[in-house]
Amino acid sequence: MKLKLIVLLIVVATVCLGAPPATTTAEPFEIRLSPGNSVYRVTLNEEQRLYDCVIHNIAVINRSAAALQLQRVEFQFVRKGEVVQTRVIPAADLETRAQRVFTLRESGALNEAEKEYRLRELFRDAQLSRSARLEPNQGILIRLQYFQFAGEVETIRIVAVGKGEAGSELQSGTEIGVVNFQSKTKFSFPLKGTWYVSNATQPSGTHRWGIGQEFAYDLVRVNGEGVSGQGDENKPESFYAYGQEVLAAADGTVFETRDGLDDTPMAQFAADEATMMKRLAEYQKKLRQEYGARGTEGNYVIIDHGNSEYSVMVHLKKSSIRVKKGDHVKRGQVVAQVGQSGLSTEPHLHFEVVSDPDPFKQRGLPVYFYGLEDADGPKFLNAGDFARRAGQ
Repeated sequence: MKLKLIVLLIVVATVCLGAPPATTTAEPFEIRLSPGNSVYRVTLNEEQRLYDCVIHNIAVINRSAAALQLQRVEFQFVRKGEVVQTRVIPAADLETRAQRVFTLRESGALNEAEKEYRLRELFRDAQLSRSARLEPNQGILIRLQYFQFAGEVETIRIVAVGKGEAGSELQSGTEIGVVNFQSKTKFSFPLKGTWYVSNATQPSGTHRWGIGQEFAYDLVRVNGEGVSGQGDENKPESFYAYGQEVLAAADGTVFETRDGLDDTPMAQFAADEATMMKRLAEYQKKLRQEYGARGTEGNYVIIDHGNSEYSVMVHLKKSSIRVKKGDHVKRGQVVAQVGQSGLSTEPHLHFEVVSDPDPFKQRGLPVYFYGLEDADGPKFLNAGDFARRAGQ
C-alpha cells in the first residue's frame, strides 16, 4: 500500500483574532488584519536565512467622505527602519479580488467559511464592495498573501494607495510584526513509534492556508519500508495508524472533547484527484452543516496548557477517548486512539496548537517538539520528515 498524501482537515481553506485598532479618522483608508497584529515566520533555509510567512486576511476600507479608487496595495519589508523588499498588488488584481469575494459572499458560498474569511469581524461596521472603487464605508478583502524573504525582517508595512475624484493620490498604512514564535509549553511528540509527516506548513500543502491549522501536522504511521498499511485500502483497519494510542503532548487540563462520530467511509474518495477533491468539498459542507464549525474535525480532544496554548488532536477513533472536560492530564498520558472520523482520506492524527479554543478567535501557533530521536533540541517538523520519540 503506497503512502498517500493526507488531505488536510479543511479542503476549502476555511479562525480569528480581533482586528487591530482602527486607523485615525483622518486617514482615507482603514486597514484591518485578521488574525492579529503579527505574522509567524517559518524558516525555509537556516544557512541562507530564508523565511516565509502568510497574511491571511486584509480589509481595506474607505473612511473618507467621498468615493475613492483603490489603485494598489504595497507590502514593504522593514529591517532596522529601512525597506529591504517590496511587493505590490496592482489595480487590476485588486479589482479581480474584490469581484471574486463579493460574488462568493452573495452566492452564500462563504457561509461555511466564516472562520477563515472573518467577514463579520473585519466588516462589522462597513460594507463589502464589489469593485476596487470604494464608496464611503465600503472596503475589499485581500486574502492569503504569501511571502518569502531573506534576513531578519521586523515588520511588514502595508500601504493602501488610491485616488479621489479630484485626482489627488491618497494613502494610508499600517504595520504588522514578523515574529519568530516560540511556545512557552515544551511539547512532546504525541505518538509512539515511527510516523511520517504527510502535511505540514509547506505552501504546496493545505494546512498553511487555514488560520487555525496554519502550523498543523498530519501524522501517518509507517513501517520500516515507509508504507502506511496493507490490505484493503477502503478499510481503516488496514492502516497502521488506526487504533494507535494518542498521548498528551504536555501537562494540561482537558478543555473539550467530542466523541461518537463514526469512521468516514473511505471508498467515496477512491477516485482521480479532481473527483476526490470535489467529493471532499461536498463532504466538508455536509459535516459543517451537521456538526458546526468543527464538523470536519470528527472526534477530538482539546487540552489547555496555559499561556493561551491549546493542543488539538482530531480524527480520533469513535469511543476511544479516555478523558473528559476538566480532567488534568500529564505529559505522555493516553487520551485517545487514532481514527478516521471527520474529513479524512486515511487514518492519521491531525495535531495542532492554537491560541484559543474558539475556532472563530484562534490562530495557529508554530509547534516545536522536544525529545525526538536524532534531534539535539526542539525540532520543527516539515512535510516528508519522519518522527519518533527518543528512547523507544
